[in-house]
Amino acid sequence: MAEKQLEILRGYELRLLRCTLAPPPSDLRIQSQPLNEESQCSLLPLHEHINSLIDSIESGHYLQALSSDAAKLVLDTLDFVDLNDSAECADRVYSALLQRVETFIVNDSENDVDKACRVILLMCLSIAALFWFTQCNVTGRPSVLNLPKCRFPLEVSTLEGNELIEWENWARYQLMSVGSDLLGKFSYLQYIVFAKMLLIKTKDLLFDATVLPVNGIRTISWWLTRLLLMHQRILDERSSSLYDLLKVFMAETLQHFGTLENVTTYWGNQLHDIDPSEIVSTVHLEAGLLEHIYRRVDSCRKRFESAEVAAGLQLSVTAVLGFRTIHQVEPKAQMVLVANTSSSNTSDACPSISQVIHTHDSTIGDATDVFVTPKLLGNSHESETGVQCVHAGGSAAHLKAIQQAVILS
Repeated sequence: MAEKQLEILRGYELRLLRCTLAPPPSDLRIQSQPLNEESQCSLLPLHEHINSLIDSIESGHYLQALSSDAAKLVLDTLDFVDLNDSAECADRVYSALLQRVETFIVNDSENDVDKACRVILLMCLSIAALFWFTQCNVTGRPSVLNLPKCRFPLEVSTLEGNELIEWENWARYQLMSVGSDLLGKFSYLQYIVFAKMLLIKTKDLLFDATVLPVNGIRTISWWLTRLLLMHQRILDERSSSLYDLLKVFMAETLQHFGTLENVTTYWGNQLHDIDPSEIVSTVHLEAGLLEHIYRRVDSCRKRFESAEVAAGLQLSVTAVLGFRTIHQVEPKAQMVLVANTSSSNTSDACPSISQVIHTHDSTIGDATDVFVTPKLLGNSHESETGVQCVHAGGSAAHLKAIQQAVILS
Protein backbone atom coordinates (compact mmCIF):
# COMPACT_ATOMS: atom_id res chain seq x y z
CA MET A 1 0.00 0.00 0.00
CA ALA A 2 1.43 3.38 -1.04
CA GLU A 3 2.63 5.67 1.73
CA LYS A 4 0.31 8.49 0.68
CA GLN A 5 -2.74 6.26 0.67
CA LEU A 6 -1.82 4.85 4.08
CA GLU A 7 -1.49 8.40 5.40
CA ILE A 8 -5.00 9.24 4.18
CA LEU A 9 -6.47 6.19 5.90
CA ARG A 10 -4.71 7.02 9.16
CA GLY A 11 -6.07 10.53 8.85
CA TYR A 12 -9.56 9.02 8.90
CA GLU A 13 -8.65 7.06 12.03
CA LEU A 14 -7.39 10.20 13.72
CA ARG A 15 -10.55 12.14 12.93
CA LEU A 16 -12.68 9.38 14.45
CA LEU A 17 -10.48 9.21 17.52
CA ARG A 18 -10.58 13.01 17.83
CA CYS A 19 -14.33 12.79 18.46
CA THR A 20 -13.57 11.37 21.93
CA LEU A 21 -10.80 13.80 22.86
CA ALA A 22 -11.00 17.43 23.95
CA PRO A 23 -12.20 19.60 21.03
CA PRO A 24 -9.59 21.69 19.21
CA PRO A 25 -9.94 25.46 18.72
CA SER A 26 -12.80 26.36 16.40
CA ASP A 27 -10.42 27.44 13.66
CA LEU A 28 -8.39 24.21 13.76
CA ARG A 29 -10.39 21.27 12.45
CA ILE A 30 -8.68 18.12 11.32
CA GLN A 31 -9.18 17.44 7.66
CA SER A 32 -7.91 14.71 5.40
CA GLN A 33 -4.86 15.57 3.35
CA PRO A 34 -5.49 16.75 -0.23
CA LEU A 35 -5.51 13.92 -2.72
CA ASN A 36 -3.52 13.75 -5.89
CA GLU A 37 -5.16 12.53 -9.09
CA GLU A 38 -3.91 8.97 -8.67
CA SER A 39 -5.28 8.74 -5.13
CA GLN A 40 -8.61 10.21 -6.19
CA CYS A 41 -9.02 7.55 -8.84
CA SER A 42 -8.25 4.75 -6.41
CA LEU A 43 -10.32 5.98 -3.45
CA LEU A 44 -13.44 7.47 -4.98
CA PRO A 45 -16.33 7.01 -4.41
CA LEU A 46 -15.52 5.31 -1.08
CA HIS A 47 -13.44 8.33 -0.12
CA GLU A 48 -16.50 10.57 -0.45
CA HIS A 49 -18.63 8.15 1.56
CA ILE A 50 -16.07 7.95 4.38
CA ASN A 51 -15.68 11.72 4.56
CA SER A 52 -19.45 12.10 4.67
CA LEU A 53 -19.75 9.54 7.46
CA ILE A 54 -17.02 11.15 9.56
CA ASP A 55 -18.52 14.61 9.01
CA SER A 56 -21.82 13.32 10.39
CA ILE A 57 -20.14 11.67 13.37
CA GLU A 58 -18.08 14.77 14.15
CA SER A 59 -21.23 16.91 14.15
CA GLY A 60 -23.14 14.42 16.33
CA HIS A 61 -25.58 13.33 13.61
CA TYR A 62 -25.22 9.62 14.21
CA LEU A 63 -28.54 8.57 12.69
CA GLN A 64 -27.70 10.56 9.58
CA ALA A 65 -24.55 8.49 9.23
CA LEU A 66 -26.49 5.26 9.64
CA SER A 67 -29.05 6.27 7.02
CA SER A 68 -26.50 7.56 4.50
CA ASP A 69 -25.71 6.19 1.07
CA ALA A 70 -22.56 4.67 2.54
CA ALA A 71 -24.65 2.53 4.89
CA LYS A 72 -26.76 1.35 1.97
CA LEU A 73 -23.63 -0.04 0.33
CA VAL A 74 -23.40 -2.60 3.13
CA LEU A 75 -27.08 -3.54 2.81
CA ASP A 76 -26.99 -3.69 -0.97
CA THR A 77 -27.48 -7.44 -1.34
CA LEU A 78 -29.21 -8.33 1.92
CA ASP A 79 -32.55 -10.14 1.63
CA PHE A 80 -35.27 -8.25 3.50
CA VAL A 81 -38.14 -10.33 2.17
CA ASP A 82 -40.74 -11.86 4.49
CA LEU A 83 -39.59 -9.92 7.52
CA ASN A 84 -41.58 -10.15 10.72
CA ASP A 85 -41.21 -9.23 14.36
CA SER A 86 -39.70 -12.46 15.66
CA ALA A 87 -36.43 -13.53 17.24
CA GLU A 88 -35.86 -16.04 14.42
CA CYS A 89 -36.17 -13.32 11.80
CA ALA A 90 -33.78 -11.06 13.72
CA ASP A 91 -31.23 -13.83 13.96
CA ARG A 92 -31.53 -14.50 10.23
CA VAL A 93 -31.05 -10.84 9.28
CA TYR A 94 -28.05 -10.26 11.56
CA SER A 95 -26.42 -13.50 10.41
CA ALA A 96 -26.86 -12.37 6.83
CA LEU A 97 -25.37 -9.03 7.82
CA LEU A 98 -22.18 -10.75 9.03
CA GLN A 99 -21.91 -12.64 5.76
CA ARG A 100 -22.44 -9.40 3.90
CA VAL A 101 -19.58 -7.75 5.85
CA GLU A 102 -17.18 -10.45 4.71
CA THR A 103 -18.34 -10.16 1.12
CA PHE A 104 -18.16 -6.38 1.27
CA ILE A 105 -14.52 -6.42 2.40
CA VAL A 106 -13.10 -9.49 0.69
CA ASN A 107 -15.03 -10.13 -2.50
CA ASP A 108 -16.26 -6.70 -3.56
CA SER A 109 -12.90 -4.93 -3.23
CA GLU A 110 -10.41 -4.49 -6.05
CA ASN A 111 -7.13 -4.05 -4.15
CA ASP A 112 -5.66 -3.48 -0.68
CA VAL A 113 -6.48 0.22 -0.71
CA ASP A 114 -10.11 -0.53 -1.54
CA LYS A 115 -10.24 -3.14 1.24
CA ALA A 116 -8.80 -0.70 3.75
CA CYS A 117 -11.35 1.94 2.78
CA ARG A 118 -14.14 -0.58 3.25
CA VAL A 119 -12.80 -1.44 6.71
CA ILE A 120 -12.78 2.25 7.63
CA LEU A 121 -16.33 2.62 6.31
CA LEU A 122 -17.56 -0.26 8.47
CA MET A 123 -15.73 1.20 11.47
CA CYS A 124 -17.55 4.49 10.91
CA LEU A 125 -20.94 2.76 10.89
CA SER A 126 -20.06 0.83 14.05
CA ILE A 127 -18.85 3.95 15.86
CA ALA A 128 -21.96 5.90 14.82
CA ALA A 129 -24.16 3.11 16.24
CA LEU A 130 -22.12 2.99 19.46
CA PHE A 131 -22.30 6.77 19.90
CA TRP A 132 -26.05 6.77 19.30
CA PHE A 133 -26.60 4.04 21.89
CA THR A 134 -24.36 5.90 24.36
CA GLN A 135 -26.18 9.17 23.78
CA CYS A 136 -29.57 7.57 24.29
CA ASN A 137 -28.67 5.66 27.45
CA VAL A 138 -25.68 7.36 29.13
CA THR A 139 -24.71 10.89 28.16
CA GLY A 140 -28.10 12.45 27.52
CA ARG A 141 -31.29 12.53 25.53
CA PRO A 142 -30.93 12.35 21.74
CA SER A 143 -32.08 15.19 19.53
CA VAL A 144 -34.47 12.88 17.65
CA LEU A 145 -37.19 11.63 19.96
CA ASN A 146 -39.92 10.43 17.58
CA LEU A 147 -38.22 7.19 16.56
CA PRO A 148 -39.56 3.75 17.44
CA LYS A 149 -37.79 2.42 20.52
CA CYS A 150 -37.19 -0.93 18.86
CA ARG A 151 -35.76 -0.52 15.39
CA PHE A 152 -33.11 -1.88 13.06
CA PRO A 153 -29.99 0.35 13.15
CA LEU A 154 -29.90 0.88 9.38
CA GLU A 155 -32.60 2.37 7.17
CA VAL A 156 -34.66 -0.34 5.46
CA SER A 157 -37.89 0.59 3.70
CA THR A 158 -39.67 -2.62 4.67
CA LEU A 159 -38.87 -1.99 8.35
CA GLU A 160 -39.43 1.75 8.48
CA GLY A 161 -41.62 2.83 11.39
CA ASN A 162 -42.12 -0.70 12.70
CA GLU A 163 -41.75 -1.51 16.37
CA LEU A 164 -39.47 -4.56 16.33
CA ILE A 165 -40.05 -5.58 19.93
CA GLU A 166 -38.95 -9.18 19.50
CA TRP A 167 -35.85 -8.00 17.65
CA GLU A 168 -35.02 -5.84 20.65
CA ASN A 169 -35.56 -8.80 22.96
CA TRP A 170 -33.24 -10.82 20.73
CA ALA A 171 -30.60 -8.09 21.11
CA ARG A 172 -31.08 -8.17 24.88
CA TYR A 173 -30.43 -11.91 24.96
CA GLN A 174 -27.31 -11.40 22.83
CA LEU A 175 -25.95 -8.94 25.38
CA MET A 176 -26.87 -11.22 28.29
CA SER A 177 -25.20 -14.24 26.68
CA VAL A 178 -21.88 -13.24 28.31
CA GLY A 179 -23.24 -14.42 31.67
CA SER A 180 -25.06 -11.50 33.27
CA ASP A 181 -28.42 -9.76 33.22
CA LEU A 182 -28.63 -6.13 32.16
CA LEU A 183 -28.26 -3.51 34.84
CA GLY A 184 -31.56 -1.85 34.03
CA LYS A 185 -33.87 -0.87 31.20
CA PHE A 186 -32.05 0.37 28.10
CA SER A 187 -33.33 1.51 24.73
CA TYR A 188 -31.99 0.87 21.24
CA LEU A 189 -30.13 -2.29 22.26
CA GLN A 190 -29.86 -3.36 18.63
CA TYR A 191 -27.44 -0.50 18.02
CA ILE A 192 -24.76 -1.74 20.39
CA VAL A 193 -25.26 -5.32 19.17
CA PHE A 194 -24.98 -4.09 15.58
CA ALA A 195 -21.77 -2.15 16.40
CA LYS A 196 -20.26 -5.10 18.24
CA MET A 197 -21.00 -7.59 15.45
CA LEU A 198 -19.58 -5.32 12.75
CA LEU A 199 -16.40 -4.46 14.63
CA ILE A 200 -15.61 -8.01 15.78
CA LYS A 201 -16.28 -9.45 12.33
CA THR A 202 -14.08 -6.79 10.75
CA LYS A 203 -11.33 -7.41 13.29
CA ASP A 204 -11.49 -11.14 12.61
CA LEU A 205 -11.08 -10.52 8.89
CA LEU A 206 -8.06 -8.31 9.55
CA PHE A 207 -6.28 -11.27 11.13
CA ASP A 208 -6.31 -12.91 7.72
CA ALA A 209 -3.12 -11.69 6.06
CA THR A 210 -4.73 -12.14 2.65
CA VAL A 211 -7.30 -9.47 3.53
CA LEU A 212 -5.18 -6.63 4.89
CA PRO A 213 -2.23 -6.22 7.26
CA VAL A 214 -3.73 -5.65 10.72
CA ASN A 215 -1.07 -3.03 11.45
CA GLY A 216 -2.60 -0.91 8.72
CA ILE A 217 -5.64 0.04 10.84
CA ARG A 218 -4.58 -0.16 14.48
CA THR A 219 -7.32 1.88 16.15
CA ILE A 220 -9.89 -0.86 15.61
CA SER A 221 -8.57 -2.58 18.76
CA TRP A 222 -9.12 0.61 20.73
CA TRP A 223 -12.69 1.00 19.48
CA LEU A 224 -13.42 -2.64 20.30
CA THR A 225 -12.12 -2.04 23.83
CA ARG A 226 -14.39 0.95 24.24
CA LEU A 227 -17.39 -0.92 22.87
CA LEU A 228 -16.85 -3.92 25.16
CA LEU A 229 -16.41 -1.58 28.14
CA MET A 230 -19.80 -0.07 27.32
CA HIS A 231 -21.21 -3.59 27.09
CA GLN A 232 -19.81 -4.34 30.55
CA ARG A 233 -21.15 -1.07 31.90
CA ILE A 234 -24.76 -2.01 31.15
CA LEU A 235 -24.42 -5.45 32.76
CA ASP A 236 -25.47 -6.17 36.33
CA GLU A 237 -22.35 -8.26 37.08
CA ARG A 238 -18.79 -8.46 35.83
CA SER A 239 -18.37 -10.84 32.89
CA SER A 240 -15.26 -13.01 32.76
CA SER A 241 -15.71 -13.68 29.04
CA LEU A 242 -15.81 -9.96 28.30
CA TYR A 243 -12.74 -9.45 30.46
CA ASP A 244 -10.83 -12.05 28.44
CA LEU A 245 -11.60 -10.14 25.25
CA LEU A 246 -10.88 -6.79 26.85
CA LYS A 247 -7.45 -7.93 28.00
CA VAL A 248 -6.53 -8.91 24.45
CA PHE A 249 -7.77 -5.75 22.77
CA MET A 250 -6.44 -3.41 25.46
CA ALA A 251 -3.02 -5.08 25.29
CA GLU A 252 -2.99 -4.43 21.54
CA THR A 253 -4.06 -0.83 22.10
CA LEU A 254 -1.34 -0.23 24.67
CA GLN A 255 1.22 -1.80 22.35
CA HIS A 256 0.19 0.50 19.50
CA PHE A 257 -0.48 3.77 21.37
CA GLY A 258 1.02 3.37 24.83
CA THR A 259 4.10 5.51 24.16
CA LEU A 260 4.75 8.89 22.58
CA GLU A 261 7.08 7.30 20.07
CA ASN A 262 4.41 4.92 18.80
CA VAL A 263 1.80 7.66 18.48
CA THR A 264 4.06 10.10 16.64
CA THR A 265 5.36 7.34 14.38
CA TYR A 266 1.84 6.24 13.47
CA TRP A 267 0.38 9.68 12.67
CA GLY A 268 3.42 11.88 12.19
CA ASN A 269 2.61 15.36 10.90
CA GLN A 270 -1.14 14.68 10.89
CA LEU A 271 -1.37 15.32 14.63
CA HIS A 272 -1.42 19.10 14.04
CA ASP A 273 -2.99 20.63 17.17
CA ILE A 274 -3.26 17.30 19.00
CA ASP A 275 -0.68 16.73 21.70
CA PRO A 276 0.43 13.09 21.33
CA SER A 277 0.75 12.89 25.10
CA GLU A 278 -3.02 13.40 25.28
CA ILE A 279 -3.57 10.23 23.26
CA VAL A 280 -1.04 8.26 25.33
CA SER A 281 -2.56 9.46 28.59
CA THR A 282 -6.07 8.59 27.39
CA VAL A 283 -5.01 5.04 26.54
CA HIS A 284 -3.50 4.46 29.99
CA LEU A 285 -6.47 6.12 31.69
CA GLU A 286 -8.95 3.85 29.90
CA ALA A 287 -6.76 0.85 30.72
CA GLY A 288 -6.89 1.90 34.36
CA LEU A 289 -10.67 2.19 34.25
CA LEU A 290 -10.83 -1.31 32.79
CA GLU A 291 -8.76 -2.72 35.64
CA HIS A 292 -10.82 -0.73 38.15
CA ILE A 293 -14.07 -2.20 36.86
CA TYR A 294 -12.72 -5.71 37.33
CA ARG A 295 -11.18 -4.90 40.75
CA ARG A 296 -7.56 -5.36 39.66
CA VAL A 297 -6.25 -2.83 42.19
CA ASP A 298 -2.52 -3.08 41.56
CA SER A 299 -2.85 -3.00 37.77
CA CYS A 300 -5.34 -0.15 38.06
CA ARG A 301 -2.96 1.94 40.15
CA LYS A 302 -0.11 1.26 37.74
CA ARG A 303 -2.17 2.39 34.73
CA PHE A 304 -3.36 5.55 36.46
CA GLU A 305 0.22 6.40 37.39
CA SER A 306 1.25 5.91 33.76
CA ALA A 307 -1.59 8.20 32.68
CA GLU A 308 -0.41 10.80 35.19
CA VAL A 309 3.13 10.69 33.84
CA ALA A 310 1.97 10.82 30.22
CA ALA A 311 -0.23 13.84 30.99
CA GLY A 312 2.75 15.67 32.48
CA LEU A 313 1.31 15.76 35.98
CA GLN A 314 2.95 15.39 39.36
CA LEU A 315 0.27 15.13 42.03
CA SER A 316 0.76 15.58 45.75
CA VAL A 317 -1.48 16.23 48.74
CA THR A 318 -0.69 18.88 51.30
CA ALA A 319 -2.43 20.75 54.11
CA VAL A 320 -3.08 24.51 54.12
CA LEU A 321 -4.82 26.57 56.78
CA GLY A 322 -8.12 28.00 55.68
CA PHE A 323 -11.80 28.60 56.30
CA ARG A 324 -14.57 26.21 55.28
CA THR A 325 -17.64 28.16 56.48
CA ILE A 326 -18.56 31.80 56.96
CA HIS A 327 -18.97 31.30 60.71
CA GLN A 328 -15.57 29.74 61.25
CA VAL A 329 -13.43 31.93 63.53
CA GLU A 330 -10.07 30.21 63.45
CA PRO A 331 -8.50 28.66 60.34
CA LYS A 332 -8.32 24.88 60.20
CA ALA A 333 -6.11 22.61 58.11
CA GLN A 334 -7.62 21.99 54.67
CA MET A 335 -6.49 19.10 52.49
CA VAL A 336 -5.31 20.42 49.13
CA LEU A 337 -4.35 18.54 45.98
CA VAL A 338 -1.36 20.14 44.26
CA ALA A 339 -0.97 19.47 40.56
CA ASN A 340 2.45 20.37 39.22
CA THR A 341 2.49 20.28 35.44
CA SER A 342 5.61 19.85 33.37
CA SER A 343 6.51 22.57 30.89
CA SER A 344 6.62 20.04 28.05
CA ASN A 345 2.87 19.48 28.21
CA THR A 346 1.57 22.91 29.09
CA SER A 347 2.70 26.45 28.68
CA ASP A 348 1.72 27.26 32.27
CA ALA A 349 4.21 25.50 34.50
CA CYS A 350 3.43 25.12 38.19
CA PRO A 351 6.71 24.96 40.08
CA SER A 352 5.33 25.88 43.48
CA ILE A 353 2.27 25.61 45.62
CA SER A 354 1.64 29.34 45.39
CA GLN A 355 0.85 28.94 41.72
CA VAL A 356 -1.53 26.03 42.30
CA ILE A 357 -3.50 27.00 45.36
CA HIS A 358 -5.65 29.99 44.65
CA THR A 359 -8.82 31.37 46.14
CA HIS A 360 -10.99 31.56 43.03
CA ASP A 361 -14.14 33.17 44.37
CA SER A 362 -14.87 31.97 47.86
CA THR A 363 -18.57 32.32 47.23
CA ILE A 364 -21.32 30.88 49.37
CA GLY A 365 -24.07 28.66 48.08
CA ASP A 366 -27.64 30.00 48.03
CA ALA A 367 -28.92 27.57 50.67
CA THR A 368 -25.81 27.08 52.81
CA ASP A 369 -23.16 29.03 54.68
CA VAL A 370 -20.39 26.71 53.48
CA PHE A 371 -17.86 28.13 51.05
CA VAL A 372 -18.02 26.52 47.62
CA THR A 373 -14.24 26.88 47.52
CA PRO A 374 -12.35 26.93 50.87
CA LYS A 375 -10.73 30.24 51.73
CA LEU A 376 -7.06 29.38 52.14
CA LEU A 377 -4.42 31.28 54.09
CA GLY A 378 -0.79 32.01 53.33
CA ASN A 379 1.84 34.69 53.17
CA SER A 380 0.91 36.84 50.22
CA HIS A 381 -1.91 39.19 51.08
CA GLU A 382 -3.72 40.25 54.21
CA SER A 383 -7.34 39.20 54.53
CA GLU A 384 -10.06 41.18 56.19
CA THR A 385 -9.63 39.17 59.40
CA GLY A 386 -5.94 40.04 59.65
CA VAL A 387 -4.63 36.70 58.39
CA GLN A 388 -2.82 36.22 55.09
CA CYS A 389 -4.46 34.61 52.05
CA VAL A 390 -2.74 32.70 49.32
CA HIS A 391 -3.16 34.03 45.79
CA ALA A 392 -1.52 32.85 42.62
CA GLY A 393 1.90 34.43 42.23
CA GLY A 394 1.21 34.62 38.48
CA SER A 395 -1.42 33.33 36.15
CA ALA A 396 -2.82 30.10 37.55
CA ALA A 397 -2.14 26.98 35.52
CA HIS A 398 -5.03 25.87 33.32
CA LEU A 399 -5.28 22.11 33.33
CA LYS A 400 -6.15 20.36 30.10
CA ALA A 401 -9.22 18.17 29.91
CA ILE A 402 -7.15 14.97 30.01
CA GLN A 403 -5.20 16.27 33.03
CA GLN A 404 -8.46 16.95 34.84
CA ALA A 405 -9.67 13.46 33.95
CA VAL A 406 -6.47 11.93 35.32
CA ILE A 407 -6.86 13.87 38.58
CA LEU A 408 -10.48 12.77 38.96
CA SER A 409 -9.50 9.14 38.41
